[in-house]
Amino acid sequence: MIIWFYPSLGGMEYVLHHLLSLAAVAYSMLTGEGQLYTFMVLISETTTPGINLRWYLDTVGMKRSKAYLVNGVVIFVAWFVARVILFMYLFYHIFLHYDQVNCCCKTLPAVIPRRACLLFTSLFAS
Repeated sequence: MIIWFYPSLGGMEYVLHHLLSLAAVAYSMLTGEGQLYTFMVLISETTTPGINLRWYLDTVGMKRSKAYLVNGVVIFVAWFVARVILFMYLFYHIFLHYDQVNCCCKTLPAVIPRRACLLFTSLFAS
């Protein structure tokens, strides 16, 4: 679907993001390394249906409806739990087990927490 609707769904960074995600999940499944971390990151994707619903409600002109407001509150809570708190625990767990993680992965992505905070603050802007 990403390739079929390219570039209307997103640019090359969108495609690259999903290709790297697919590679990370495949690597985790095939090697058995980093499965906990991979699944924790996948849990953060539970916020996606709410974000899609928010876009749909905006598109059909229901931005001032109660459904839009309730969806916004649910997204806020889900985002905070699934992206902020979960990632704080994820990085705390990596810190505690750094010697084990360092055997598998030579570098830890520092971009992920910054990206999560940026997306979390963008909820306030809209």
